[in-house]
Amino acid sequence: MYRQMIVFATGFGLFLYVVNESLLMIAAFVPVIGVAVVRGAHWRRLQRDGYDLALPAIEAALRKTTLLGMVLYVLYSLFAIAATWSSDASLISLAMMIVWGSAIGVSFYLSVLPHAAIGIVGTSAASVAVAFVASHDLRMIASIPIVLVVSHASIGLHRAAFENFRQLVLSHAKVVEMRGEALEMAMTDMLTGLPNRRALDARLAAMQATKAAFSVAMIDLDGFKPVNDVNGHAAGDACLREAARRLKDGLGDEVFAARMGGDEFALLGRQVGDAFLAVAEAAVRRIAGAYEVEGGRVVIGASCGVAVSEAGGPATRLLERADIALYRAKAQARGGVVLFCEELEEEARSRALLERAVHDAIEQDAFDVRFQPIASLRSREIVAFEALARWTHPKFGPVPPDAFIPLAEQTGLIEAVSEQLLRKAAAHAARWPAHVSLAFNLSARHVGRPGVEREIFLALQRSGLSPRQLVIEITETAIMSDCVAARHVVGALKRLGVRVALDDFGSGYSSFGQLADLSIDKLKIDRAFVQRIEEDEKSRSIVRAIIGMCADLGVVCLAEGVETEAQFRLLREWGCDLAQGYLIGKPMTAADVEHLVADSRDLRKLA
Repeated sequence: MYRQMIVFATGFGLFLYVVNESLLMIAAFVPVIGVAVVRGAHWRRLQRDGYDLALPAIEAALRKTTLLGMVLYVLYSLFAIAATWSSDASLISLAMMIVWGSAIGVSFYLSVLPHAAIGIVGTSAASVAVAFVASHDLRMIASIPIVLVVSHASIGLHRAAFENFRQLVLSHAKVVEMRGEALEMAMTDMLTGLPNRRALDARLAAMQATKAAFSVAMIDLDGFKPVNDVNGHAAGDACLREAARRLKDGLGDEVFAARMGGDEFALLGRQVGDAFLAVAEAAVRRIAGAYEVEGGRVVIGASCGVAVSEAGGPATRLLERADIALYRAKAQARGGVVLFCEELEEEARSRALLERAVHDAIEQDAFDVRFQPIASLRSREIVAFEALARWTHPKFGPVPPDAFIPLAEQTGLIEAVSEQLLRKAAAHAARWPAHVSLAFNLSARHVGRPGVEREIFLALQRSGLSPRQLVIEITETAIMSDCVAARHVVGALKRLGVRVALDDFGSGYSSFGQLADLSIDKLKIDRAFVQRIEEDEKSRSIVRAIIGMCADLGVVCLAEGVETEAQFRLLREWGCDLAQGYLIGKPMTAADVEHLVADSRDLRKLA
């Protein structure tokens, strides 16, 4: 626009110089050209460097541009009339048409500012009309309608162009708004309204870029799975929404909270050390407690793992380290907060190595069984053997069951391990006398998985072991973690003819009503009570109560961990049916068991 104004001013000045033969006419346009050069350079610089004006400043600039354009073309018109009035009509008309044509050209550069464009065109057209009427020249007066029609058409064109421009701007704004909404949706967890894992990753990357220290906490709900299983997924979703609300309401602006998925949440904050541990502990306390759901009240806890990024140091594994600390909290400090340390990372590395070794052992069919005898307290005769898992690693040697069994359960490998053990144990037990039973422990993961009874049936078929010789042991904690699934599995096993035992009774929270509903055949008293019955009156009372309950329910009672003759005599005196422990016999190989049961008269040798 300013370039065109420079060309117009120069040409118009030369035109007036020719008409008046006075350098004053050229000199009069020098200030206009100077202003156009300065303003043109100003806008070129803004175009290159960018600018950001507030809305009031923009409105003021638009009003200024409109007014300045109109005043400028009024002055142009007056100057043209004054410079040519003494001349003939053709020169006057030519000068005014130059002013009007310049206004039309300049207006196209201002089409996105319709008021300014229309003001310039209208002002110049009105000036032309006034000048033509004042000339009293019929030819000039006759051309006024043409000037007005063209000006009107130009104004209409500017309005249409501006409307198209306005629609384009509105469409772009709508696209930007929709993009923002889509981005917000992509960064938000739809169930809880908290930021999601993607948002957490973005915030984590931004905090890492500052090179300042910060902390991450991973929070996992304790006791959430039974809510879904017993009360339904709608109740579980309601609990997750309430947990998210409690978490968010108690946090300040300096702590970022997100839902990672499932029943896991994360916190991200600039605090480090005790300050962030206090934040995490407060969050755990807020989440833990009673939740009102349709169908009743449920109680949910929370465990937390915390990791701290060193200032300026790498933090790519920060979430993994918080997860490692959370794993320790879930395993040993439920309801608490554990801070990551190097020892935990070493444990995690060892656990990963052990997990890979378990995978290899499954593929190589390397798990073996040992059998611990179970004796009648009345006759001291061996009536059953419990199958116990054993594993010898080719490099590390014997691996204790309390190391690989919990790991197999946590990683979902226990089903494959149990399948191998049951297959081998059933094949050995099929060669035993019919009155000697095989006891086999079913993991909590098996209890919660549909179709486990079919696997047991196939194992019996392949081995030829009678269903009446198999006793499936289910731990009390496994039953309590999923009562509905446990009830289904027990019923299916009973229909197969397999007997069911409740293992480690007393370590959980089973009720008498649940025992009656499960219709179990045998109950095993937890060794922690049995081993204290000689010196602890409370343990004696508990054991006697359990034995009496079994008698009332018609359930066989077995005491685990019997290691002394005194324990044996007390249990027999109180009416307990069976005993298992080192006094009866230590775990033995399948070959030793077969040698023992070859002669039924030898079955009392160990007891």
